[in-house]
Amino acid sequence: MSSPLSKDFVEYYGMLVAKSVYSNLVISVFAAGVQCFMALYSLSVFFEAPADTRKGRGPYIAVSVTIFALYTFIASLDITWPFDFLLKASNGADVLAIWKSYPDWRGHLSRACVTLLLILGDGLLLYRCYILLFNCRWLVLFPAFTYFGTIALSIAQNVLAINKSDSIHHTIVAVEGASVGFSVATNVAVTALIVHRLLKARKQVSNTLPLNSYRIYTDVTYILIESAMPLTVSGILFAAVNFARIGLYIIPNVNTIPAHSTFALFYYAFIAISPQMIIFRVTTGRSWLSAHDTMEFSRPIGFASGGTHHQEGSILTESQPRFEGDIMHNKAPSV
Repeated sequence: MSSPLSKDFVEYYGMLVAKSVYSNLVISVFAAGVQCFMALYSLSVFFEAPADTRKGRGPYIAVSVTIFALYTFIASLDITWPFDFLLKASNGADVLAIWKSYPDWRGHLSRACVTLLLILGDGLLLYRCYILLFNCRWLVLFPAFTYFGTIALSIAQNVLAINKSDSIHHTIVAVEGASVGFSVATNVAVTALIVHRLLKARKQVSNTLPLNSYRIYTDVTYILIESAMPLTVSGILFAAVNFARIGLYIIPNVNTIPAHSTFALFYYAFIAISPQMIIFRVTTGRSWLSAHDTMEFSRPIGFASGGTHHQEGSILTESQPRFEGDIMHNKAPSV
């Protein structure tokens, strides 16, 4: 039988929880501000564009604004919880007592919104993968399986969390880790498939078109990799910490709280920010890995009309591209 925890340890444990929760939520509000800028800037570029060039772009802007609204709503719900600490807690033991009552209705609603973020963010990328791989769509089966697996596990985690029994705590942690792992697998698989398709298209046109005409494929590849990398890295680390916490007693569990809180913060933030980054960078044409001047690239991606530029900007935003010979054509955009 384990010995009772000392008063000093309980105080340390409670204050560590309070500090982790507080810092997590402060940075979450900052992440919501970043998304606010990206969503509103993309929206302004969309409305400044001519009406004929907006076709097919509206749903992506709507997804961007919806993701921002959902994430901000989640942050607003979560940030009300530490207010209970300020009113009711005077020491670490009080913090732990309040913490055990979480999640309440706010936590359950917040988790449900996170599931919606997963559906929108990963679903947007999976949809583009499905459109681009028009001649070999069977390749989408694996990311589709992991995508629906992520959603199912996220819902299961939400249902299990309603039961506040300590006996299923490790089950909830394991389900969350599996959900994160499936989400990472979805992003890696979809990004790899789209990048492979774009690089193949670049190779096709490289011998027939001038440099400025096919460099767009490399730039879009950079955008996808840059957007997927933060979510992938933070997801892998968060899943690893989750699985490491399974079966641990309370003392070693305390040592994992800072790592768990940090990686959870970045993973759940990048669930929303990664798809925002794709939409925002396609709108502005900015890629950190692109060495050449981006202003020429940003104009066609910013919904400019006419000629080859319109084809370039349509790689990720217009419906069903098709490759005939060495040139990429676009069908009529879908609304």
